[in-house]
Amino acid sequence: MHIGVLEDDLDQQAFIEQCLLTAEHQVSLFSRSSELRRATQQHTFDLLIIDWRLPDSDGMDVVAHLRQHDSWHGPILFITASQGEDDVVKALERGADDFLAKPLRPSELIARVSALGRRSGYATSRPAPACPEIFTLHTDEHYISVAGDAIDLTEREYRLATLFFSKMGELITRAHLLELVGH
Repeated sequence: MHIGVLEDDLDQQAFIEQCLLTAEHQVSLFSRSSELRRATQQHTFDLLIIDWRLPDSDGMDVVAHLRQHDSWHGPILFITASQGEDDVVKALERGADDFLAKPLRPSELIARVSALGRRSGYATSRPAPACPEIFTLHTDEHYISVAGDAIDLTEREYRLATLFFSKMGELITRAHLLELVGH
């Protein structure tokens, strides 16, 4: 999965990145909420991990804004040093799908990311989708070629194509499609 991480503490950021890379995820790191919000408009992420305390805003406000104004439909894992029940409830009510208290434990972080991925339709060790022989999916580089010629696709178009190839012969509802790929 491609995961966007909003965390201003560089040590914590590096720790999260290492955990996610070890689990073979693609990671994009952000220190400021404005950077993440801009990136969600330009790139496709499968999941976001957002810290509460940020230099330019409150992580809960970021989650609420992503849900209410930016039409973000993907899963959000909220992380913070606070473990109070009220804080957990507030994060979930604001739009987080899961909550993880610091200090983060690598195995639990990966397990929660995997669980959110499964709920969103992504398998953590999904084999490359089967597709007709004329098409070749280059999953590491995120592109598709037809009869050996690379096709210029946006990240969203690539995700749609791989989704369709992985679900050949299956019906996909519009709602499920929007949930998996976003608007």
